[in-house]
Amino acid sequence: MPQYSQYASLFYEKQSEYKDVVNDAAEDDMNMYVLQKCVLPELHLLQGFTNHLFWNGIVPAVGREKALLWPSKLKLVAKNYQGEIFEGNACRKLLQESDKLLDPEIYEQVGPFKLQPYVAAFKTMNKFEHDCFSTQRADMTDLYENLEKLRKNLESTGTSQTLKMHNILDQFKDGISLSNNDGLGLWSEQAGESVNREFLKFWVRFNINFIHDSSYSGRL
Repeated sequence: MPQYSQYASLFYEKQSEYKDVVNDAAEDDMNMYVLQKCVLPELHLLQGFTNHLFWNGIVPAVGREKALLWPSKLKLVAKNYQGEIFEGNACRKLLQESDKLLDPEIYEQVGPFKLQPYVAAFKTMNKFEHDCFSTQRADMTDLYENLEKLRKNLESTGTSQTLKMHNILDQFKDGISLSNNDGLGLWSEQAGESVNREFLKFWVRFNINFIHDSSYSGRL
């Protein structure tokens, strides 16, 4: 597993190029692992997995028009953001409703066996997402078994392995262990945004808009 010391000097050299860098990389523990510093992003893993299998697997297998019948029947629409993608909630819905991919109207020209590996991969990923991507403690009971099952499912589809696929298959076990088995949802972008929302309630309650307010000095 890569240690932070292998990359910290590079981060430090490039620090001036990034406007949002606050912490000095040189002050961090050089013995920490990269996965301790850069927690695996659950939303990006979910989107990367689902979109790659759909656009680079199912679409070539049955054709764009037939493939889009599946999300269309679930009332899901791909967004034009950095290409054509399904966003987080849509990806979760596709994982949950993967059985509906085995629709004769969708597979009529290729047969159901062509799509079964994709359905199996989506089902395994759905279980994996449910157990480990929430804000609850990760359910480690079947984690290793599901990861190996997912690896075999993906091999059966014949699709390429992207960086996000690699993150899931080869780095997730270490990543979840280093986070004390907390679900990745605790570290997600949405979790941070929800904290901001909660803080806003506190801010509105105690905010003073005028310097001449009688309570101003007492709240400094």
